[in-house]
Amino acid sequence: PPIDPELRLHLKRKRVYYRVKKGDTLIRIAKRFGTSVRLIKKWNHIIGDIMRVGQRLLVKISYNYGTLKNP
Repeated sequence: PPIDPELRLHLKRKRVYYRVKKGDTLIRIAKRFGTSVRLIKKWNHIIGDIMRVGQRLLVKISYNYGTLKNP
C-alpha cells in the first residue's frame, strides 16, 4: 500500500523524547515540535487524548526544523 503523504514527510526525522508537563496538550506539543497530533499518537501508541504528567513521548523533528517553539 502507498505511504501516507504526511507520514512520508516525517520518515527522515530526528527522534527526540519529551516529558509531559502539567498543562500540556497534544496540540501544544505537536505545534512546538512542528508535527501533528495524529503522528505523535501513532509514534507513542496513544488512543484518545490522555497523557500523564511525566510520561515520555517520542517526537520526531526535521533535522532542519531549527529552534523549537515555546510551548
